Amino acid sequence: MYYDRITALPSKKNFEDFASKMWFSSADSRLAVLSLNIGIENIMTDPVLTMFVQRVIRTHDYMLSVCCTEPFSFYVLLDLELVGQNRILSLIKKDLQDFYKYVHKVYPNQNFRLYGGICILSSYVPNIKKAMAYALLAENKMKESSFSSEISVGFYRESLGNNQQENRILPLFENLMLNHHLVIYLQPKFELDCSAPVGAEALVRIMDVKGHLMKPDDFLPVLQKYHMTHQLDLMVIERILKLLSKWKQEGFTPLPVSINLAQGDFISEDFIQIFADIAAKYNSIIHYLEFEIASDDFYSNINYMESVSKELHQIGCRISLDSFGGDGLPLSALEISSVDMVKFHRNFLHIGMKNSKNLQIIKKMAEIFAECDIPVLCEGIENEMEENFIRQCNISYVQGFYYGRPVPLDIFQKKYMVPQSATISS
Repeated sequence: MYYDRITALPSKKNFEDFASKMWFSSADSRLAVLSLNIGIENIMTDPVLTMFVQRVIRTHDYMLSVCCTEPFSFYVLLDLELVGQNRILSLIKKDLQDFYKYVHKVYPNQNFRLYGGICILSSYVPNIKKAMAYALLAENKMKESSFSSEISVGFYRESLGNNQQENRILPLFENLMLNHHLVIYLQPKFELDCSAPVGAEALVRIMDVKGHLMKPDDFLPVLQKYHMTHQLDLMVIERILKLLSKWKQEGFTPLPVSINLAQGDFISEDFIQIFADIAAKYNSIIHYLEFEIASDDFYSNINYMESVSKELHQIGCRISLDSFGGDGLPLSALEISSVDMVKFHRNFLHIGMKNSKNLQIIKKMAEIFAECDIPVLCEGIENEMEENFIRQCNISYVQGFYYGRPVPLDIFQKKYMVPQSATISS
């Protein structure tokens, strides 16, 4: 398994096998491959390599596996969920900067540079070998474009693929509904110890002309760039309202369905008015519609978002505060919002399960919301151990792969929907 006498790291083949298995069993865009090169210029190579493995690779939980392909070239498998996709770049740069300073402290005359490229493992990447090639391509681009910086790291899609993504996505969006490019999955939400779901979350995908599904990490940056996210969300809203109406007409008991609102929805001046016009056509089932607003968006301008929530409530919808605690808690989060539910980010699981003190903090946070008549749902539950932690925190509502994965609308209906007659008779 091991071949490098200096670093004692796994072989490239073992790294590929492990990364492929992890990717297969993980959610899309949870993992990434980092291609990293130490551009060393003179002596003391073995000690520097040893220090690099000990101080960088083996001391960070978000680095799941690593292999050394050449004396100073590495591939690293990253767990983005532990640190957040929006923080991974700055975190890697910080860790490399700390290592750079340490080496210069020990060997003042040792000159070197650090280059890296990151490829996120999502639907546009066909396999792990291709991901490694994309990451290496991004690394080489960072070498070419950085002449003075000691540390240069960038994303594959940011450095190479934006135009390709735009050319792939924008033509689809023009006829999204007409050509059935808009695909919606539903993931069930449960109350603990209840076999039937209490609701569902709508997850949006876009199908390209070859039938490949693109996930939000692929298409949202393009739509955000051209201020088109509110148009997509309005299409999703009407699609879900039609689904709720269909369920009712076919004799099923409708379940509340939540939709994630993007920041662009709040920037758009006419979003609320257009939505109100759509909602008026579905007045009898509008109360089954719920909006999830990311806590970062909500607390970035809380006064304005409170007014948006009030308007949505007046139309008849419910509001959930999404990803609470996902990227730190701002001081403004001490202000209890006018929402109907709070969704704790999966980060709370990682934090709370570390020790009993953290557990007590998260338990108290859930109790505070409960005392304010705001139920708490924890998302991202993947195993029995995490469920047991949620029980200890007295959190009643859950969502995650442990209970049910996202499925197409027709499969969700067959698997979870209950005829109204069965509900009445029970």
